[in-house]
Amino acid sequence: MLQGIEFGERNSVLSEPVIRTVDGHEVLGVRGDAGQNIWILLKPEAPPFYKQMPPEGTYELPAVWVAELGREHRLSYTVASVLRAHVRSLGR
Repeated sequence: MLQGIEFGERNSVLSEPVIRTVDGHEVLGVRGDAGQNIWILLKPEAPPFYKQMPPEGTYELPAVWVAELGREHRLSYTVASVLRAHVRSLGR
């Protein structure tokens, strides 16, 4: 699923985080630090419980996005923990 969305959206440039629904699963798209799109499955149902494509990319997210997704129960505990580690610091 993540490979399919990564391939299909490879040539688009994400200027802000987006949510796409693929086969009934929500996927978060963000712009990676190296300029590539990164896709994260919000509620993985099987190990590993954090899935990102491509796997080697890094990114930053606005804190408001992580907080809102958490309040709306749209992400798993593990994904929430990982996303919080990628929250944009003030002053960056």
